[in-house]
Amino acid sequence: MNIDLCITEKDLDVYDWTVQYMKLKKFRVDVYVGGWFKTMPMHDYKKRAIFIDDKTYKNISVYLMNLYDMTLTKIDRFNEKDIQDIENILMTKKIKRRELQERYEFCLKIYTGSAEEKQKFQKNYADFLNLFSTLLR
Repeated sequence: MNIDLCITEKDLDVYDWTVQYMKLKKFRVDVYVGGWFKTMPMHDYKKRAIFIDDKTYKNISVYLMNLYDMTLTKIDRFNEKDIQDIENILMTKKIKRRELQERYEFCLKIYTGSAEEKQKFQKNYADFLNLFSTLLR
């Protein structure tokens, strides 16, 4: 399981033990301090995410990222694992080309990475369309 933990800088010490425990349990944990992915602002991500009502962790709220947002964050990195994940997401046949394009355009406007990173995101999106256009509805 891959867990992305988004916390404020003041909470970093508080969650350090949690991160270490999850890593011991063989979870992959990515910690994002003070923000979210370069493609998504935190407030927008949370509105679109699906709350998982899981009582396993008493003090942690678990959200599943919306498939469009998940796809775009993977396009932003676009490494070998991300490309495989994107293909798996697209095989669900739940991603609509027009909605993904609209979300991409929105994310491009609010992109928080450097100019070079933004250019790379644009190139990755073009490469994504070349690779996977037949899997989009």
